[in-house]
Amino acid sequence: MSGLLLKFLREVSTPRVWKLILDVVEEQGGLKQRDRCRFEFNRFVLTRDVVNDTATLEEVLDRELSGEFRLRLGEPVRRLSEDSR
Repeated sequence: MSGLLLKFLREVSTPRVWKLILDVVEEQGGLKQRDRCRFEFNRFVLTRDVVNDTATLEEVLDRELSGEFRLRLGEPVRRLSEDSR
């Protein structure tokens, strides 16, 4: 697992944050009106790309490649949705 993702999970991840993200993902499901959705959490930015079904996590304080993590969302979102029930 990416060090950046681990930092995000330790510092920002709460049930409230995941609910916010999942609500937007579900709302955008099948909709192409907004290609991207951006979440800002202190030093992290999470950008949801609806068209490519990906998310990019960036650490604002680290402008190098190590400060960015990209993942396909299908499987992680499915698991988060199941865990939040």
